[in-house]
Amino acid sequence: MPMIRRRTLSEDAHELRQLIMGDGHFVPVLVMTLLSLLFTVMEGSLRWMQALTALFFVGTLMLALWRSGVSRPVFRTCALFSAGVAAFAVVGLFVPGDWGDDSHLSTMVLRGLLALVILLTFAVVLRAAVRQTRVTLDTLAAALTSYLLIGVFFSLVYRIIDGATGGFFAQTPAPTPNDFMYFSFVSLTTTGYGDLTAASGVPRGAVIFELILGQVYLVTIISLVVSHLGRDRVPGALARGIRDADSGPDADSDPSESPEPT
Repeated sequence: MPMIRRRTLSEDAHELRQLIMGDGHFVPVLVMTLLSLLFTVMEGSLRWMQALTALFFVGTLMLALWRSGVSRPVFRTCALFSAGVAAFAVVGLFVPGDWGDDSHLSTMVLRGLLALVILLTFAVVLRAAVRQTRVTLDTLAAALTSYLLIGVFFSLVYRIIDGATGGFFAQTPAPTPNDFMYFSFVSLTTTGYGDLTAASGVPRGAVIFELILGQVYLVTIISLVVSHLGRDRVPGALARGIRDADSGPDADSDPSESPEPT
């Protein structure tokens, strides 16, 4: 009579963790994103804080690439680009003059590069999230990370517009990084307190785009992740948003095998 091996407590705990958390690839990426957001709010006009913020964003991208398991050519290309952005940010610490001022060309270039870094991070994380075959808290962490990156991305876009046009807000001529981050997330969540509003022209056009993108993301990606949490799904169903991964066994049956009428 064959012996039946009993499962140990550690094996049960590991299986439970896999069901709830999955592989846990994107929880550290979510933490890094939150830290990057915090440093962006705190940076002010300090050069070393601006460089440190850039390094955190670059580090978030590299961590997302590593955790998502992209191909080596993609990883190397993004690593070279990230190294260039980090070097550009660090060089700014030793350049005399107005480097770091909102209207300085080098500052706007750095923010543009950081916006590209955030956009790449968003694409990497979202791609990995929609390719997972089981929706876990790890998938939710990836979706929340992407949502936060939208807000950070637009805060940088607004700062670039402010430096190029000389005024983004109608209420204050000298906004702080905290103002831009606050306004971006207030717009993303459609809260609309009204204490800060975009000036007419290009600023309002950018805000409208963020409003639409934020709402579309909430009603598609976030809602689908929450509704399928802990359930298996068809690969790619989350991306399409129209297929139910938990359809009954009849959905997978061959119509040619149905019984003939008597």
